[in-house]
Amino acid sequence: MSKFLIRPHHLLCMRYFQGCGYSDEFTENMRYVISNLKNGSEVLLTRGCDDICRKCPNNRKNMCCDGEKVKSYDSAVISLCNLDFDKVYEYGCLYSLVENNIIKKDMLRFVCGDCQWFHICGIARV
Repeated sequence: MSKFLIRPHHLLCMRYFQGCGYSDEFTENMRYVISNLKNGSEVLLTRGCDDICRKCPNNRKNMCCDGEKVKSYDSAVISLCNLDFDKVYEYGCLYSLVENNIIKKDMLRFVCGDCQWFHICGIARV
């Protein structure tokens, strides 16, 4: 079984991903990661750049240009879902935790309401 490094807030991004992205390369990589996770791959929650960040233009020398902002998103997901960094989880378990602790409790705006992609998530939820 393969394992992917994933930042906690990307659990939300993947959920609402609609094929929009920073570039074709980023979009292709995002689809690849999502497909593998849905087919049973495991997730290692990480604090730094992950397998999605690999193809992101905001990734500069393995550091996110939006560092502090995305760290706050990660911290919120970790806290609301009672997760731990550097721990391996089954993707299905993480999906359910996000659903029950963020989506159903209407906490998405609290976690990442200032994200440039938030409008897409709002549309997808309607």
